[in-house]
Amino acid sequence: MQLNKQMLDRYYQAIAFKTGTTQSTYHVFIDRYLKMCKGELSRETALDFLSKYSKNSILTAYYALKFFFKATNAPLEIKRGDIAPKGVHKIKETMSHEEVRDLIVSSKSKLGTIELGYIALSTIYGLRRIELYDTKPEMIDIDKRLFTPFTHKSEGANERVHLIPEEISPILFDMREGLFDIKKKPVITQMNFFFDYAAELAGIQLRPRLGFHSIRRALITELNETDCKPIYIANFMRWKERNPHIMQEYIQLNPKKVDETVFESHPYLKYWSD
Repeated sequence: MQLNKQMLDRYYQAIAFKTGTTQSTYHVFIDRYLKMCKGELSRETALDFLSKYSKNSILTAYYALKFFFKATNAPLEIKRGDIAPKGVHKIKETMSHEEVRDLIVSSKSKLGTIELGYIALSTIYGLRRIELYDTKPEMIDIDKRLFTPFTHKSEGANERVHLIPEEISPILFDMREGLFDIKKKPVITQMNFFFDYAAELAGIQLRPRLGFHSIRRALITELNETDCKPIYIANFMRWKERNPHIMQEYIQLNPKKVDETVFESHPYLKYWSD
């Protein structure tokens, strides 16, 4: 079936109801597919396209194609089991303490104000990629030393207001000013390229699935090895409990006290000191 303008319009209308992150991700795969198949939508071109991806990427590519074909009313006779056999292992890459340290030290001298702010927010609060991408100037209150990160329901995150530690206060002030000057943000996938760039500058070996979530995993892992209470760590990481214990229905945590306690044990905060 040959793609036409009406079919493409239906796709754009349908994907408008998806989250910004999903839209950006799907657009990347669909653009690649259409360039490869030259507008010829078929099972054969779809299978040929999917065959070029690793086990860790093929499912995302498949779901993007499945959505595209359905939105355009084109038949896609490919089942998930046809391209993703059982036992596909999802790599959850993390960073070592030394790698995060080197990333911080390198970024302080080699990155611009906004980019440096992204690294600070990632290493101090463990922000997800979407949370970093959607950081806006008004979320950073320098006078009150408060930061309110973006939260996305699909990420299982709770709304949270964080204290801004003195070590990164000047960095977030500069970042805030720089964000006001941005006229048009790039697509969210550019955050992946930015992370790779910053990691390479720091001499970190790039590897599959290495990204901002690798910093988040490292932070959680190291905090878990301190005397910090698990319930404090969960609150600091803005987790939304899926099956909360009865105690958590009654305990009322003070976010300010949680932040102050976590900062005392924070594994990376010291590297932001001048």
